[in-house]
Amino acid sequence: MSGFTQSFSQSSDDIIYRWTTDATTYNHFYALSGFLVVNFFLVLICIGFAVPASMFVPTFVIGACCGRIAGEFIYVLFPSGLGNIPIYPGLYAIVGAAAFSGAVTHSISIAIICCEATGQLSSLIPILVSFMVVVGSF
Repeated sequence: MSGFTQSFSQSSDDIIYRWTTDATTYNHFYALSGFLVVNFFLVLICIGFAVPASMFVPTFVIGACCGRIAGEFIYVLFPSGLGNIPIYPGLYAIVGAAAFSGAVTHSISIAIICCEATGQLSSLIPILVSFMVVVGSF
């Protein structure tokens, strides 16, 4: 039986087990930090090339990685949330991406792009607050 058809014959418990990891064997901070360092230096190298390229996507990715690291760190500190409010590290990633991209471009359209990318307006206030902080337009 090939691997493709074998994956369809597995139970859902097997699939969930393969996608979940034990915290003692895998540390996501190492993966995120390594990705951030490597991506940051690759972006520095690519900026020096004499080819036209956009800086929006690399800044968006670096900001998302920084925001996710901050969100994961806060989640480790407060695993049950802050009061009634749960902590979503993915929301920190999108806010970090918007803040970093907004700091580079100084364009408010980044907030609209991030809200359209997530499909939720609940992230609009944190995105706008982070944007106002990094741009300095109080």
